Amino acid sequence: MRYAFNDDPNPCTQVPYLYGGVRIDVEMFKASVAKDSSVSTTAGTFSLIDLPFSALLDTLLLPVAVPMQLKADDKCEQQQKAHSTPPLTNNSHP
Repeated sequence: MRYAFNDDPNPCTQVPYLYGGVRIDVEMFKASVAKDSSVSTTAGTFSLIDLPFSALLDTLLLPVAVPMQLKADDKCEQQQKAHSTPPLTNNSHP
């Protein structure tokens, strides 16, 4: 599971800033009920308890999170453009 503030320098792999706490709680709960998961059911229970608080705080932080998300999206788009290869053109004419 990825967290909002991980060490990965790739902006395209970050957990979105918008409602990131809610997303992490939901992912934690889903992992806790999966049969092959190493996440305990206790962690899943705590994620459900934390869910309404995360939703409230994520909503209050929207004025900060929206610009951060837009900036992260721009960085991701720039990175994708920088690593994309130009389309092949056929310069030979019969």
